Amino acid sequence: MSDGSKKRSSNSLKQALGYSVPVFIRTHAELKKIAALEPFGRPAISGIDINIILLAHKVDEKSKAKLMALTTETDGFRVRGREIYWWRRKKTGTSLFSTVPLARVLSEPFTIRSTNTIRKLVAKYP
Repeated sequence: MSDGSKKRSSNSLKQALGYSVPVFIRTHAELKKIAALEPFGRPAISGIDINIILLAHKVDEKSKAKLMALTTETDGFRVRGREIYWWRRKKTGTSLFSTVPLARVLSEPFTIRSTNTIRKLVAKYP
């Protein structure tokens, strides 16, 4: 998709809703690659979720370094182009997943979707 398509979509949403909405457009081919990727080298296992953080632009080195500093035993990250793959493991002894301060680390708007959601989109619109 071109920047023009993104700008038109953003303008249309702003006109319809009355406020600005960040737009994160991916082509079907891009979504297929995102859905097929195993960024941590293994398929997801029980108690672990992999979410995809979608950005409008590639992550700059400063933001990437801050993001990688958030890595813990329950959170891991891989940056690939305009996507960040977030490996989340349930906190020991709880049913809760970890949370991290992404908004403080990333210098631009983002949206998060689960791997399952991306895969469902790819399957629904072949």
